[in-house]
Amino acid sequence: MVKLILEKGVDIAVPDKIGQAALHYAAENGHSEVARLLLEKGADLTIPSKSGITPLHFASYGGHTQVTRLLLERGADHLAAKDIVGITPLHYASVNGNAEVMKLLLEEGMERELATKHLDMLSLSMPYGGHDGPPRYSSNNAEFRDRYSRTPLFYAAGQGHIEAVDMLIALSKIDANHKDGLGRTLSWWAAKSEIHRIIKMVHQWAKEPYDDVVEAIPTKERPKAESDKFRPCDACMRNIISNSATYTCDLCRYLDICQECFNLGIRCLDSSHELTFNQPHD
Repeated sequence: MVKLILEKGVDIAVPDKIGQAALHYAAENGHSEVARLLLEKGADLTIPSKSGITPLHFASYGGHTQVTRLLLERGADHLAAKDIVGITPLHYASVNGNAEVMKLLLEEGMERELATKHLDMLSLSMPYGGHDGPPRYSSNNAEFRDRYSRTPLFYAAGQGHIEAVDMLIALSKIDANHKDGLGRTLSWWAAKSEIHRIIKMVHQWAKEPYDDVVEAIPTKERPKAESDKFRPCDACMRNIISNSATYTCDLCRYLDICQECFNLGIRCLDSSHELTFNQPHD
């Protein structure tokens, strides 16, 4: 069906009212063959939406490995792709703990460094995953910070993704005392996950005493919540439970802010926009 539509000469470059074209939606939904057809017809894989989101952002967030690989093979530069708050595809993949996509992005980053001969000797000599020898992953793209000075590791730790944290913590060069734009350290984000293993990993990395961790924290990793009950806060990227109070910008699609971030002073990037308070509901 898509092939027939394309053969009729439909302009696939025309974006909708939020700036998303056909390739954005193919990437968002993991339709690799549709994405391939669109690219063969000349779809622009770098064009951002009004909020700065590229097809690679969508593929990374959704954990769509085939689409991610396709976009990278066609030249998508995830190092340059940042949305309006500075979030890269690797941040997006880290939020959901999409390990396979993260590996693709990190491997691509290393290949680019090798190709341009800008090698990070520290990362090349750093053991990864308990094994000696150079890793296949780049530490540079793992260090990109968003508008709130958070690296992908902050996102993975806060969301409780063990494999993602294990992957990123070996590449991290940030100071253990580094605070994000809201004054929170990596240890704070790890504690927010309420997962002992992640908290212990971060405390060991930061050389902090693990005994200080509150024992009431659950020992098991939380099961993934149903998508219709959770959505991410656009400031801290943590999931907002459906019965929690939120603030939404009616003029900016995809902009939801949790109560905690609102109390810390986070507002819409456009200061002229007012936020609507949404009462918690069952």
